[in-house]
Amino acid sequence: MELNKLLQEVQSINHRLDRVNHVISQREKYGLELVIAIGNNISINATADIDFLYEALLTQREVLTERKEKLSEAVEVAQKVVAGLLAE
Repeated sequence: MELNKLLQEVQSINHRLDRVNHVISQREKYGLELVIAIGNNISINATADIDFLYEALLTQREVLTERKEKLSEAVEVAQKVVAGLLAE
């Protein structure tokens, strides 16, 4: 995977993590009900098992965080390789 693609994926994961963290914090802060929406259309929604949805968000945060860490390590390695090639 080229460096640009790695950086783009890290940026995408950061955005997704921000969204997940925002929903989690709003749920924890205000006790808001979680609902499922279809196709990002909030007018098409339904309630669901709140605990299940909350756990799914927490799990998604863990998965995204792990993926981000691995990608960040790959970016560091790629940058070191490029720096080494440029130094020659």
